[in-house]
Amino acid sequence: MEDGEVFNVLTYRNFYNGGGVAIGDVNNDGLPDIYLTANLQSNKLYLNKGNWQFEDITEAAGVGGTKSWSTGVSMADVNGDGWLDIYVCNSGDIAGDNKENELFINTNPSKLAKKEALPFLNRQRLTTSTMKDFPPTLPFLTMTWMATSIATSSTTPTKTQKK
Repeated sequence: MEDGEVFNVLTYRNFYNGGGVAIGDVNNDGLPDIYLTANLQSNKLYLNKGNWQFEDITEAAGVGGTKSWSTGVSMADVNGDGWLDIYVCNSGDIAGDNKENELFINTNPSKLAKKEALPFLNRQRLTTSTMKDFPPTLPFLTMTWMATSIATSSTTPTKTQKK
């Protein structure tokens, strides 16, 4: 991408912004998988096959996203079913449209995720998450920039999540 008359750092605030990275075990096989956000392309989910080999499963999992300029991503088991879910923040296009965030609920290893609406956490610009293991629960805290509230949830890990 090159600076131009219409698309440059002076006309578009996100021109040089980076994206987000989340690492977590989305298929509960004990290996860390990687989700990368993108600016003008599809976000990517890479499944760790072991021995530093990764497979791009974005299309099969349906987690590429539908908005432009994704700025942050978090992984957590938001519904307590034992599978990590993926939450993506989107900053929108140059016109300021398409800022709605996306939550991908992980259903199982064969169909990794489905898209869910997030009317209560939309139009944020980035996300930061933290998880701390205080047995027997796994607290999850998400903070969003320019948000009017902070959403929290707590889930109980399954046997596959416990070390």
